[in-house]
Amino acid sequence: MHRIAKRIFYCKLCFVFFVGAIASTLLASSATGASAGSWKSLGPEGGPVDSVILSPDFARDQSLFAVTGNGIFKSNDSGGNWAKMSIDADKNPVEKIEFSPNYAADKTVFAMAGNGLYKSTDGGRTWLRAKYLNRSLQYETIAISPNYAQDGTIFLNDHVLFRSTDGGRTWVIVKKQCGPNGYLTSFVFSPSYSKDKTIFTFMEEDGLYKSTNRGNSWKKLRNVRYRYDSEFTTIVLSPRFRKDKTVFLTSGAGNLLVSRDGGKSWEKAINGYTRSVSYSPDYSRDKTIFAVVNGALYKSKNRGATWKKLETGLGGYFSAITFSANYAQDRTLYVVRSGGQELSNVFRSADGGKTWHETIGLPGGYGGVSQIAPAPTLKTDGIFFVATGAGVYRSTDKGNTWVGCNKGLIASSVDFVIPSPTYGVDRTIFSGNYSDLYKSTDAGANWGIIMRGAELYNPRTIGVSPNYSMDKTIFIGKSQGLFRSNDGGSSWKKLKIKAPNDYTWDAIIALSPSYAVDKTVYVSANNWSSTSFFKSTDGGGSWHKIAAKAGGNSLIPQQIALSPAYTTDRTVFITDMRSPYLYKSTDGGVHFRRQNKLRGQMYESIAEILVSPNYALDRTVIAISDRDRLYRSESAGKKWHYLDRSGDTAAFSPNYALDKTIFVGFYWFPWSYSKPALSLSADKGDSWTAIPPTRSLLHARIAPSPDYANDKTIFAPTEGGGVASYTFD
Repeated sequence: MHRIAKRIFYCKLCFVFFVGAIASTLLASSATGASAGSWKSLGPEGGPVDSVILSPDFARDQSLFAVTGNGIFKSNDSGGNWAKMSIDADKNPVEKIEFSPNYAADKTVFAMAGNGLYKSTDGGRTWLRAKYLNRSLQYETIAISPNYAQDGTIFLNDHVLFRSTDGGRTWVIVKKQCGPNGYLTSFVFSPSYSKDKTIFTFMEEDGLYKSTNRGNSWKKLRNVRYRYDSEFTTIVLSPRFRKDKTVFLTSGAGNLLVSRDGGKSWEKAINGYTRSVSYSPDYSRDKTIFAVVNGALYKSKNRGATWKKLETGLGGYFSAITFSANYAQDRTLYVVRSGGQELSNVFRSADGGKTWHETIGLPGGYGGVSQIAPAPTLKTDGIFFVATGAGVYRSTDKGNTWVGCNKGLIASSVDFVIPSPTYGVDRTIFSGNYSDLYKSTDAGANWGIIMRGAELYNPRTIGVSPNYSMDKTIFIGKSQGLFRSNDGGSSWKKLKIKAPNDYTWDAIIALSPSYAVDKTVYVSANNWSSTSFFKSTDGGGSWHKIAAKAGGNSLIPQQIALSPAYTTDRTVFITDMRSPYLYKSTDGGVHFRRQNKLRGQMYESIAEILVSPNYALDRTVIAISDRDRLYRSESAGKKWHYLDRSGDTAAFSPNYALDKTIFVGFYWFPWSYSKPALSLSADKGDSWTAIPPTRSLLHARIAPSPDYANDKTIFAPTEGGGVASYTFD
């Protein structure tokens, strides 16, 4: 519990500081011997995509961009192939892009990267960094004037508001403080900006502001009530704003408000939490507006004077509406319904919202559908894109059916990597997350899903046969029980084990190194409060419960580790969830003897145990404490030596008998960034060298290749970058 809660806490807070801090603390170690290598993203392809942005000149250049947690990817062939956009040889991945309104003619695009704002005038092939801007600032908002071709105006926000009127060559500050937090949640130009010079912006935890002189001065609009702390507040102006002065203010934490006089006075339009307001593309004729309020669809046919809830009969919750490019003629619109993983999908209406039909072919997995992006050429070629939790999907029949298009787009997040014990022969790697279990049989070049709804985050809940190249056997423990596959994951069988289902969600699995002969499997099936310990000697066909005891006291096994020489020495190590000691059995788990406890901090206990590949000769065991401290014993746990290294995951080199190499890392980056997230020791842990991480590396559980002696390769899971491999030169 302590370690899980701590990791979640680190995850939420440390991620915020990750990008800036990692460069200054870890790249300094690049001159060391352990740093002479490079990271490579292997896949799986796809993964969570926040949005898809089509080039304004898509009809001619077929270009689109996918915004992911691993940066922005670009396709030049309508989604057929993708490449990650980067500046300065991938040192500064692109985080946000904005196109010139005149892109078809000027090919100008702006990119916000880790070290500032960049501009390209050739569609993104080459870039120049904007001068006169502070590199240390993390720019949150960029807004380009709709009249950019004539006025060259750009606004940029990070606590202060900058403006350029020469296409980004020079900048001035037009507002010194943008609210107490310094951030803008919405920045909107009037549709007639070239004439009325009007801009609206919402400053987080401050309020709504308006400028009528191109941003030279700003006035706070005070006759409007809303939640100042809502980060979802957005501003929507009427397409006829210059004439009707209509402004809608939407908020995920309040009602839909409307002003008919440019923001001077306000009234409530609809009661309820409002997510979006969308004007019909044919608004000047049909006077129609759609809104999503409390997850339901609303429609107004009289410019927002009155609203009617649409009875869709679909259930779930809806996101913003997307219109067909030919809406004026075909009355076609699309919405995303979300109501859990299995319910998330895109629905289509061809009669202005009266009736709806579900599209087919989209994944129902984690993340659902986040955005719909119809191509400008939809009327003629039927091309449509959606951003999903599993990547980008494309339709060529106006959204009726969908096919994934993610070649080269790697944005998947994985929690673990497990190379097959016979990787040198079969080149098989397993990886996954709470949603899916993946397998590659060509060293990561291609991946397939072998289990959906895998509910896996800990590699110890998966057991791969040491003889996998021959028997293709895998064990998995999840909430529904214990499962086995004898065909590499193509099919699964639930095993009969006398433990409540709520135990096996966190089952720790350990296979005998001689599984091919003895068919021995140990399982420690636990939930939050208790644990059951089981053993099978027929490959999971039958099980018997082990009443683990030491000195007459019952044990509650939490971790299991077997000696690589188990066939001859019958050695099993376990940790007890109530005790700071390591326990050892030399008779296959019948009797256990308590070893000495760690000589560290008070109440420090063992959270994870690793056994040397050369244990038969060196008797070496590594323990990771619940305080993230590393210890080594060369006497099978009788005496412990603190290795002066922090970490919550470690691994022996498979060639440890000769190279004496140990790897250590953190799941999440710790508070102190002076400590490297990944380290290597080539002298049994007495001294350490940092390994520079890949930018997206958050889960630092290193998995050395079983063929490490020859390929010098390690694998690691990443947040948004799939499986990463690092090969030492």
